[in-house]
Amino acid sequence: MYYITSIFGALIAISIIIIVHEYGHFWVARRFGVKVDAFSIGFGRAIYSRTALSGTTFRIGWIPIGGYVKLHGDELDKTTTADDDNTAYQNKSVWIRMCIVLAGPAVNFILAILIYWTLYYVGIPNLKPIIEKVKPGSLAAQAQLKANDQVT
Repeated sequence: MYYITSIFGALIAISIIIIVHEYGHFWVARRFGVKVDAFSIGFGRAIYSRTALSGTTFRIGWIPIGGYVKLHGDELDKTTTADDDNTAYQNKSVWIRMCIVLAGPAVNFILAILIYWTLYYVGIPNLKPIIEKVKPGSLAAQAQLKANDQVT
């Protein structure tokens, strides 16, 4: 049972990281006026798929590792997108494209800071600083600390 809960917990943690990462790309692309064709969590066939009014298809795939954001005009063949299409990724400036690409890792970095800050602020209540044993002649023994003393 322990292994099942560990695997389930790891999948939930990875999914949260992936969702936050891909949402970073999605959010910045939308702010710069790039049309997003698809936002997918997982790969393979879609378990769930829904198309929003903006034309973005939100989907969840069978393979829960990874995800992607498909931007309009991100194809390798430049003939698929007109040069005057202002919503295409490849028609944006290099700085805008760089911001979109770096948004995912930046949001993951911010998420890590928030998680560590929360752990620092809340703490881990079941991990108490209790002295297990005191070595004779050590600084702890000179300070008259004893076994089972709690450091506060």
